[in-house]
Amino acid sequence: MFKIEILESDQNEYNEQYGKFLINSLHPGQGTTVGSALRRVLLTDLPGLAIVGLRIANINTEFSSLPGVREDILEIILNVKDIVIEGEFNSSKPWVLGRLKLKGPGVVTAALIEFEEDANIQIINPSQYIATIEVNSSIEMEFLVQTGKNYRLVESENSITYSTDFLQIDAIFMPVTKVAFEVTSTKTNALENNSSIQDNENLTLEIWTNGSISPIKALVFSASILENLATQLLLNGLKFCQTDLNDVNILDFTEVEEQAGWKNLNPNKKKLKCDKLLPLQTLSENDRIELTKYIKKPIDLNFNIIPKNINKDQEDDSKSEPSIEEKRENVTSNERNLSQMPIEELILSVRAYNGLKRANIHSVSDLVQYSIKDLKDIKNFGKKSLDEVVASLKNLLDITLI
Repeated sequence: MFKIEILESDQNEYNEQYGKFLINSLHPGQGTTVGSALRRVLLTDLPGLAIVGLRIANINTEFSSLPGVREDILEIILNVKDIVIEGEFNSSKPWVLGRLKLKGPGVVTAALIEFEEDANIQIINPSQYIATIEVNSSIEMEFLVQTGKNYRLVESENSITYSTDFLQIDAIFMPVTKVAFEVTSTKTNALENNSSIQDNENLTLEIWTNGSISPIKALVFSASILENLATQLLLNGLKFCQTDLNDVNILDFTEVEEQAGWKNLNPNKKKLKCDKLLPLQTLSENDRIELTKYIKKPIDLNFNIIPKNINKDQEDDSKSEPSIEEKRENVTSNERNLSQMPIEELILSVRAYNGLKRANIHSVSDLVQYSIKDLKDIKNFGKKSLDEVVASLKNLLDITLI
């Protein structure tokens, strides 16, 4: 199994972050595959926030100028593009408004921007310069913030519907600004206390971000996106599990069975059986419903792979499904077993996850100490986030909050 090490972590005066990671013990050929996939996802698929529109009082075109302001409108727009924003929307609107008003003389920076009260967003580089205004002059501006992926040019898509007098800005949503990786070969002992040598690859990954996300979080997020893609492939592949082998070209599932805990996959039988499959935390509610159509037994909620040397008595015990009364009697015991299970393994949106983290809820054992009323009292934790938490605990762990 490969391991990940953090070799270097740094942050400059502009709050831009850098991280260097080592992923070692990869099989030959996997280094380039993993590195290339992660790099593409890091640069194109991570969501972010950006200012997409700017409204300045008494200005209708970017080719204008303001009396008493040193910069023209084009220069101001270029400065605004460099403002880095992080956070999430707490409202149903597809945008968030920020406002700025200053009377000269003075220097206008991003720190002067005030967002709506229900907006859970902040500026990463508050010292970002916007303009300078002279004595007896003033400036009033509004900023339109949206969420998106990659980048969006003004001429390619007109998405601003809030007001026609907003000057549109080429938006860069990418939180990751640069990614580089290098693959090196190494030799290790195949087994402990064994002189046999095995060829492996080490992947060195460097990630630069604009400060709205840390490099390690960006790496984890991109891995989750790749896992979602693989999950969809797995989900569609399960549809062939009830299909005659003569009608389908089927791959060798031996390695998959050993690594992922598949049971009773017998290629010699006419039909391919999928009696048991360990859960994937990233499955959505619809995917779980679809998945149960092709699995004869309920999804095993134990996140540990079943050992291959399990004895017969243990296997029989694991197959027996406890009654509802037994489950209720074992709630306390189950909570103790879940004390180390982080909330990252629950199926939650970013908004719900961040809400729990802000309340210092880091594990399932922390979460079950809260009632539904307690969760409602958490600041900026809305009904949608509450419903996600309740449904995830019920569907994954059979835990009902009161």
